[in-house]
Amino acid sequence: MKKNMQMHVLCIEDNVFKFDDIRKALSWNMIEDVTHAKDADEGLRMIHESVENAYLYDIVVLDMEFPINGVLHPEAGLKMIDEFQKLDYKTNIIICSSVRYAVKEIAGNIFYNKARDLNFDFRDVINRLD
Repeated sequence: MKKNMQMHVLCIEDNVFKFDDIRKALSWNMIEDVTHAKDADEGLRMIHESVENAYLYDIVVLDMEFPINGVLHPEAGLKMIDEFQKLDYKTNIIICSSVRYAVKEIAGNIFYNKARDLNFDFRDVINRLD
């Protein structure tokens, strides 16, 4: 696995305040290259562009509920994981959600709460990556 400063991260999150909390936690972990997608459509477009440009994301941070085709979907994160598998897109997926999910295809699950310090949660998951 690359050193943190060299990692490329895509965060698919529709809430700008939560995205900012995630970005700050990644920055605390010395990851500065964070791209933001606000919905599934934008996230998939960025994934396709990363493949075309050979600029693959090392980590994708997913919320579980965000818009798909303009409609808020409660399991959007799971649908995105399915899309990654269909595309054979190999990346480390971290779910950051206010609901705890057990998904075997992911690198980690971070429980999100505005009052919670995400720095150490992200550190623990990032340190477990291959």
